[in-house]
Amino acid sequence: MRPPEEERSSEDLYDLYENAPVAYFEIDSDGRIRHANEAAGKLLGYRGDELLGRSVFDLYTRTASGTERAHEAFSRYLAGEEIREELEMRTADGRSVWIQLLARPVLDGEGRVVRSRSVAVDITDRKLAEERLREAEARYRSLVENLPSIVYRAEIGAGGRWLYVSPRIASILGFSAQEWMADPALWLRQLHPEDRDRVLAEERTSFTSGEPLVTEYRLVSRDGRTLWFWDEASVVTDENGQPLFLQGHLSDITQRKQAEEELRESDRRLRELLENVHLIAVGVDLDGRVTFCNDYLARLIGWTEEELRGRDWFEVLAPDPRGLEMRAAFTADASGGPVPAYTESSILTRHGVRRVVSWNHTTLRDRSGNVIGTISIGEDVTEARRAEDSLRATVRRLQGLRDASLAIGAARSVAEIASASAEHARGIALAHLALVSLTEDEGCGQVIEAVSSSTRGRAGRDRPEPPGWSMLAAEACRAKAPLRLTEEESEARGLAEAAPPGRGVLLAPLQARDGTGVGAIQVWWSDRDGFDEADEGAIVQLAQMASIAIENQTLFREAQEARTRMGDYAEELEQRLAELRRSDQERRRLLSRLVEAQDRERRGIAADIHDDSIQVMAAALLRLSSLRARLEHPEQAEAMARLEETIRQSISRLRRLVFELQPVVLEREGLSSAMRLYLEWIKEDTGLDYTFTSNLPTEPSTEVRTILYRLAHEALANVRKHARASRVDVVVEEHDHGVLVRIQDDGRGFDPARAGEPEPGHLGLPDMRERAELARGWLRIESAPGSGATVEFWVPTDDVAGPAVDPGPA
Repeated sequence: MRPPEEERSSEDLYDLYENAPVAYFEIDSDGRIRHANEAAGKLLGYRGDELLGRSVFDLYTRTASGTERAHEAFSRYLAGEEIREELEMRTADGRSVWIQLLARPVLDGEGRVVRSRSVAVDITDRKLAEERLREAEARYRSLVENLPSIVYRAEIGAGGRWLYVSPRIASILGFSAQEWMADPALWLRQLHPEDRDRVLAEERTSFTSGEPLVTEYRLVSRDGRTLWFWDEASVVTDENGQPLFLQGHLSDITQRKQAEEELRESDRRLRELLENVHLIAVGVDLDGRVTFCNDYLARLIGWTEEELRGRDWFEVLAPDPRGLEMRAAFTADASGGPVPAYTESSILTRHGVRRVVSWNHTTLRDRSGNVIGTISIGEDVTEARRAEDSLRATVRRLQGLRDASLAIGAARSVAEIASASAEHARGIALAHLALVSLTEDEGCGQVIEAVSSSTRGRAGRDRPEPPGWSMLAAEACRAKAPLRLTEEESEARGLAEAAPPGRGVLLAPLQARDGTGVGAIQVWWSDRDGFDEADEGAIVQLAQMASIAIENQTLFREAQEARTRMGDYAEELEQRLAELRRSDQERRRLLSRLVEAQDRERRGIAADIHDDSIQVMAAALLRLSSLRARLEHPEQAEAMARLEETIRQSISRLRRLVFELQPVVLEREGLSSAMRLYLEWIKEDTGLDYTFTSNLPTEPSTEVRTILYRLAHEALANVRKHARASRVDVVVEEHDHGVLVRIQDDGRGFDPARAGEPEPGHLGLPDMRERAELARGWLRIESAPGSGATVEFWVPTDDVAGPAVDPGPA
């Protein structure tokens, strides 16, 4: 039995464990709870002895921080190791609690673990706070690391260490955060030399004053690029106000700085453009006062920019009722919303000259979106508008002249011509009144009148000519030029009473082709400054058209009278033409018969020569040859031989003559063979060189080849006898359903118009042409003295009119 003091000590210790504010467990070597105090029950949510006998592993959560770590800790406990571990357990109602476990093993006499004494402290609140802190730090780190800026914390001073740099520095400057923090001097080395002194001075001022550091400077990246940064930092102090470190962020503003530079450059270029191009640039506030203008506007209107700035635009440049309307429209538009994007108006220069300007407007607003004025770009279109007005006036005149031409062309009398001319003259020149006064011969002293709309109702009315107008029209006709009179000049001539109200008149004379005056077109102006040269030219053209029409009308009347007179001659003329046709047909018939008779005569002569003369001479040649054989004296034999040669030459010439009269080769072998044979004879007689080209796929009819041969024969005979040529080129070819022959020599040439009559027995050039035309062909000759000659003729092969024979030899 234990002593009473020991028992009281054990009881006190037991009470201490049972009532302690921390959980107490005793766990055996099987992992079951043998004892647990009241604090342990409260910790895990169990009552009384509900924990006793339970496996400690049932109380841990099914997580890595629960079951797995519990088994690992229990293994160490069985090995006799003291356990200090933070573990996650599950309460009776399923909640998780974190405990700080301290377990000491109890050993038996043999050193084996029989149980443990464990103390557990509830650290759930601390673990939750740590978790929240970790999550906050993770969120902060994620935020910092994903910011487009470089977040940093650095010691104070140029050589201070960098305590933290966000990873963003790698993607911006090319240096890792570790490199940047490991080298305190890296920032200073990468700082642009031009910014170094200024930035260090601003940093010292911030440290001294305690004010945040806000500055811009350049850093050079690892790859050598120069980047602009916005550095905004504040000094963090301790509880005594002593500076600890600098905390801030670096924002890459390179693009913004480039945009600012581009904007400045754009502004510079824009101002340079506005100062150098011929465009007006002007800014106006809501009161209509000039806030800006370029030099071009100042030069255009004769003011300086300093004189215009602050002046009322509408008073200075539009000082008339139109300017008041423009001001009212501008005020209404500017206050009520956007101004019209495009307008056109006139401005007044310092010297009173009006210029027309085409405007493009843009509304100017302040940062709150309120309209504060306009900026306008304008183009001086004065000359363009004048050109457009001139073009419209030209179109008006041309259309008026066209319409007048149609109306005058449709007129059937002189009066209608004059009326149409007067009506269209007023529209062409925009005249107040137009009159056409005609001479006594043409218009019986009448005036054909066309008036403006203000006096409509008198247009086209004939009235007697006012006194003095005949004299004025005659003066314009004598001058053969337009006559212009002002109102004062009309009064001085005594024409004021007869003249319509107005400022002056233009008279354009009406004249025939021979210069005879037939009247004048008069156009009056009243609400204009007169007619310009283009108006005058159009009225003169109208007067010329009217003059021609009046003369044509006169000629038409004369033609009608002449047609009546010529009617009697028409039948007689027709009869004479019929007689001429019959005579021509008779001439052609007689010529055809003559050709046929000549051909018959030629064939007869050829037959007589061949059958009589040549045969007789051939017989004589035989007798002479027989006689020469019996002669003994050499001289006599030689004389007889010469006589034989003479007879042979005579027979040869007679045979050539027979060929020319009736060429057998032409009939048997064709045109090309006959012409080539004739050229060879010419070459033998005269030494004339020649070329002959024949491109006839088929041989023409006997009639056609006979005509062609006779014409070629005559042309070559002329070359042989008259041309003194050394060469002749002959081409025969098919052409246009016929045969074309070209004979070209290099002789002395001649004038075809002065060619004389043909020699006896030969065709002259006119006869050769007539022979070709008789066969429905043609013949032409090109020649000039000293340039040779070319004779070309063509005869159709489909249907030859008339006989195809030539009447005589060459």
